[in-house]
Amino acid sequence: MVKRKTRGGPEEATYRHHAVDLLNRPGVTGVGFGLRRRNGKLTDEVVVKVFVAHKRREGDMPSGAILPKMLAAPHGASATVDVEEMTVPDIPPQHIPDADTSSAQSRLRVARRPAVGGVSASHHLFPVGTVAIGMRDSRTGAPCILSCSHVLSRLGYAYPGDTVLQPSPIDGGAGPLAAFGTVLRWTPLEFGGTARNLADAAIAACAHDQALSWVDGIGTIEGVAPMASIEPGERVRKVGRTTGLTTGVVSCIGTVRANYRPLGFGETPTLFVNQILAEISCGYGDSGSLLVDSENHAAGLLFGGSRDGKTWFNPFDVVCAMLDISLLE
Repeated sequence: MVKRKTRGGPEEATYRHHAVDLLNRPGVTGVGFGLRRRNGKLTDEVVVKVFVAHKRREGDMPSGAILPKMLAAPHGASATVDVEEMTVPDIPPQHIPDADTSSAQSRLRVARRPAVGGVSASHHLFPVGTVAIGMRDSRTGAPCILSCSHVLSRLGYAYPGDTVLQPSPIDGGAGPLAAFGTVLRWTPLEFGGTARNLADAAIAACAHDQALSWVDGIGTIEGVAPMASIEPGERVRKVGRTTGLTTGVVSCIGTVRANYRPLGFGETPTLFVNQILAEISCGYGDSGSLLVDSENHAAGLLFGGSRDGKTWFNPFDVVCAMLDISLLE
């Protein structure tokens, strides 16, 4: 499967035109534009994607719940619709992968100085997460590490200055030896309803020379991939504290209803718009992993996923803009 230009086409325009209506239909968990799935495998055909919690035969559904096979796009075009089953992604991912992760455990779940992308780290009261990469705070010029808001700031329930541990508590991290940095700031989040969230991200300040824009098993990150350049079909990689280095493909760009139930928010859905869906392995503890494209550019930040291999990422350029950060030189 190869990357080909799909941005700006009728599928993207149709998705954006119909997204609100589709999301309001019963059982829909996400919408976007991406690769059709046939007989369980992705193809290179680009379509409008509609994800549902449970896929049923048309004969078992009331007429008002049947999704269209085609949708009209603005300016007279149209696009094919592909309906695919997807449970609501958990934030953080809750499943434990079946694959052997011993190689990841030996390098990524211990103290690393300086810290690099892929290693274990979290707020001292949060069990476990992953460092995306070392970054620079554009407001002060100081170094910092990037991960998810739920990992570093406990979704904003932390205080600026709270201790961040590397490795995380679940991996034996405890202060003062594991004290690595302090919570600096995080992206806002709104729960429920139609609130349009863009990112679940946060940064923690650290000492000079204690963080690198380098990812274990991948190397130096050469730049930031603009969201507008990321295409369905693109080959990608990520390194997480739990599953280590895994590879996959971007299958969809879209909007998803995620679920913070594991963090005590019940069944309240949380809407994330214009996110990246990659068919790539993840597991509990991988929140904050960096999505890297074939040119070693930072493309996304892992924030949620499900056991069926659907992993969701915030666009990295959006994260940088919201937190006012840039790569370390």
